[in-house]
Amino acid sequence: MPYPGIPEEALETVGSPAPDAVAALRDALRPHADPPEAALRTLLDFGRLLLAANQRVRLTGARDWEALVGPHLLDSLSAAARVPADLRRFLDWGAGGGLPGLVWAAARPDWRLVLSERNRKKAAFLDDAAARLDLANVEVRPVQAQEAWPRLQPRPDAVVARAVEPLDRLLPKVSRLNPPPRALLVFGGPSWREAWGRCDAPTRDAWTLAAVDDYEPGAGLGARSLLRFTPNRLRRGRGSAGAPPSAPVRNDSPEAAP
Repeated sequence: MPYPGIPEEALETVGSPAPDAVAALRDALRPHADPPEAALRTLLDFGRLLLAANQRVRLTGARDWEALVGPHLLDSLSAAARVPADLRRFLDWGAGGGLPGLVWAAARPDWRLVLSERNRKKAAFLDDAAARLDLANVEVRPVQAQEAWPRLQPRPDAVVARAVEPLDRLLPKVSRLNPPPRALLVFGGPSWREAWGRCDAPTRDAWTLAAVDDYEPGAGLGARSLLRFTPNRLRRGRGSAGAPPSAPVRNDSPEAAP
């Protein structure tokens, strides 16, 4: 069955989030956009498109604004505030419904986002939403990220992955990208340490966990982490082969600040 499109009748019934949720989104946008109002309008329009389309194509488990704003929109914005300033071009690995790809594109028009999504219906939604939101900094590739990577010029600075698969399955796949990205940004859930521990020796040798930046996207949502990995192959090219991996930089260190 082809992509059914965003149902216009559903758009009329989605409504808007509660005023306190809108205020939280406005505050979360301030590190990215000042004033934040234009970005906020785009973000709310994206939420409406996502919730409406989700009635026909399963894009996210969120079925209403309450389930979408905190766990997804605020989570994406909170992580974006922790991205190092020298990273500006990203490949969203398995972009799904546009979290974080379209959220980051709405908040940061100076960033370039390539959204890779092999599910054709989801990829068609991403294309449709990006066009409706007039996001000129977005490109959608309806293929797996591994297929998209060799054809991307200029090459993205970083790969970002949110809720795709555990680290012990994700890292070996990203390890095969050639050349590797300068960084891999992973949204870490409660079990990321266990998944990192399950990685085999070649995978752990291929990456350094350079930073663990903890944050809480909203009250009652619990702690999340943005993990930043750097490929050891890049350091070997600079003459540091065999150097032991450095300890991860946590968010209480000045080095972890964007």
